[in-house]
Amino acid sequence: MGKSVAKIQCSNNNCQAFNALSSKFCSECSTPRCVRYLRGIGEGIKGYKVGELIGDRYVYQGQSVVLDTLPKQVPALSEKIPDRIITYLKLFGYRLHIPQVYGLLHEKSETWLLEYGSLPLKSSGELEYQELLPELTKVWQKATGLRQLNWLWQLARLWKPLENKGVTSSLLNASLLRVNGPIIQLLELQPDEEKPTLKQLGELWSAWKLPSSSPIGQFWEKVCELLVEDRVREPEKLVEMLEIGMEQWGQWQERTYNIISATEAGKVREHNEDACYPPPGKKVSATGGRDGLAIVCDGLGGQAGGEIASELAINSLREKLTLDSENPPANIQKLKEAIAVANDLISDRNDRENRYERERMGTTLVMTFPEQHEMYLANVGDSRIYLITSTGCHQITIDDDLASREVRLGYSLYRDVLQYPNSGALVQALGMSSADTLHTNVQRWVLDADCVFLLCSDGLSDYERVEEYWESEILPILNHKISIEQAAERLMAIANEKNGHDNITIALVHCEVKQSEAKDKKLLWSELQSSMPTISNLEPTATVQEVSQAPTQPISPPPPSSRSPWELIVISIGLLGLGIGIFYFLFPEKINSFMGGKNTVDNSPISNPPPPITPHAENEQFIRVIEMIELEIDGKTVEIPVGSILQKVVAGNPEILPAYQVCKIADNPDSELKDVEGKTGKIEKGKESEIQEKIQKAENLPKEELGECGTK
Repeated sequence: MGKSVAKIQCSNNNCQAFNALSSKFCSECSTPRCVRYLRGIGEGIKGYKVGELIGDRYVYQGQSVVLDTLPKQVPALSEKIPDRIITYLKLFGYRLHIPQVYGLLHEKSETWLLEYGSLPLKSSGELEYQELLPELTKVWQKATGLRQLNWLWQLARLWKPLENKGVTSSLLNASLLRVNGPIIQLLELQPDEEKPTLKQLGELWSAWKLPSSSPIGQFWEKVCELLVEDRVREPEKLVEMLEIGMEQWGQWQERTYNIISATEAGKVREHNEDACYPPPGKKVSATGGRDGLAIVCDGLGGQAGGEIASELAINSLREKLTLDSENPPANIQKLKEAIAVANDLISDRNDRENRYERERMGTTLVMTFPEQHEMYLANVGDSRIYLITSTGCHQITIDDDLASREVRLGYSLYRDVLQYPNSGALVQALGMSSADTLHTNVQRWVLDADCVFLLCSDGLSDYERVEEYWESEILPILNHKISIEQAAERLMAIANEKNGHDNITIALVHCEVKQSEAKDKKLLWSELQSSMPTISNLEPTATVQEVSQAPTQPISPPPPSSRSPWELIVISIGLLGLGIGIFYFLFPEKINSFMGGKNTVDNSPISNPPPPITPHAENEQFIRVIEMIELEIDGKTVEIPVGSILQKVVAGNPEILPAYQVCKIADNPDSELKDVEGKTGKIEKGKESEIQEKIQKAENLPKEELGECGTK
């Protein structure tokens, strides 16, 4: 079977006719074609011939790529998921950049299939690029300066999460670095054989040549120089350097935003509990800031409760939300704080009206807020934000539902868990409880070219309607073939006709970026260095020899010590012994290993041992896990799932890192995790700040939520 004669089953469950790959719409029911190319990982995939049909489903395309002829059917699955595949699942939150696991090639196969979302296709339905996406190095020189910086920024931001999973080497393999328009996508994950360094990243980047006329050439070369010289050792500093460069470039651009929203009850519901901003049907044009705000809320609670909650959220955000163009990093926290205020406004009303459990009203939230060269995006619940570019449609947000949680914990594949009852049940929404337990997802998107953001409730996004219709209904906005008002009308009609089971609410934000002023500009390190306070500390630390050679004023000699040399020696030996004793108490296995012994504690007496360090609970400080964390418990690394309750424990010595007692593990099917309840775990040294971003203080918890900590 040749690639050109492959036929694809219609995605409409009531039709399921087979159509030629080149047919954009089903010949029987006019449903848009669903073309899904996948890539196999594992040696087995390379044994097939081009055009060969595998498992009565997949047509081999070469280069480890297959075409799924039954794209709406659940793929083959395995009861046991290998560790290398679990790594993909646990990085589900980064699926915009990292492929997700689709399933097995067939039931008896060890080849796993990866999916990449929207891919560039020819009008015939065939791939634009044989290996799915172009290599970054192949399109590097043709991109605009801001897009080049954007790509580098995305790579730098991926360093830390990939490092945590032991796959940072993926960022050092140029053949794995692909681009999908403005988005960096990895072809697959590569396990680390040894710990990669940012110096290696700089060496890789330095090989990507830029012409002398490049507007970012001098700035980029300086960044690479700092990396190669090992003067940037923290990815956060690299990210900050690139952000300052992009911020300067953004000042040379002009951006305009056209916004339209629409909402209605749908064909089944009597009441519309959704809300949106700007007011429906009113087109708004803006250049940024609060004038460019767009919000969609899907109300929950029934009996007009959802309608009240969604309106409260929008009114509160319109009133409280302000961003600071001079301090972009602080804006994420400002957004979270404004959303927390809206949450508590709804939650407090629930409390005043004595609403409990299912009677409590709440709302989902998706929001976009343009500021300078960036779009800030926030979401709570399962309403979504999609990005539509000239090359594809990408879901930017991750649903706050049970399906996404199961995948992020590494328990199941996404296509599999979608078949479970209640997989779409929400794990959080605005107003259901105090903001102390709310985990708001906020991110930034760099606007380096024209694009459209679609904000929508599940009245449109259910059954993959956006993925089906973006090309025919939203892409024409970018081509100036239809107006934003026409696109909104058509999307609402599609949602009513194809779904209609729920309220339908959308907002379209058309961003236009003018590059004219940036054409003759060049990004110079020398002009930006003064605005990089953290970069100034990256200069090589002066050695003793360098200091002694520097011209200085004469320094008076220090006064003679009143202590005798023997007294100083005795004190030094005592301090050294105390330090070794404390280190041995904390890390006996390190000392034993160094001395050539076994990794067990030697019980022989130690002269002058340090006093015992007694841990204690710190003011009954309870913590809720809002993103999976790792604790070392009983010598093993244990992953603590989202929603678990911990109690912060500090040692009697303030120099010892805090630990966390596991009070209660969030509900999950892993019985082994229940065994760690009541035990205390340590965090890995150097990850203190990372842990703080994944936990929140929890107050006024009922006793049943405290688990083992509530039995004291």
